[in-house]
Amino acid sequence: MLSQKFIERLKLSETPQYKLAIRAGINPCVLSKIVIGAQTPRFGDERLIRIGKLLGLKPDEIYETKEKRHKTR
Repeated sequence: MLSQKFIERLKLSETPQYKLAIRAGINPCVLSKIVIGAQTPRFGDERLIRIGKLLGLKPDEIYETKEKRHKTR
């Protein structure tokens, strides 16, 4: 599952989501499906990590794990 931080940065980015997707080598439609939860992202997907880097995120900030969810509550 993508982290809330990743989704927020993606949505607030000055660069349109489709342009970030193209730069990272992912189909913009696939990225959109992942963001809205219609498609499950693969943990460690290099394309999502590249988008994260474009957004200024570290790889461990891209995905939300069960452990991270419990720590934030």
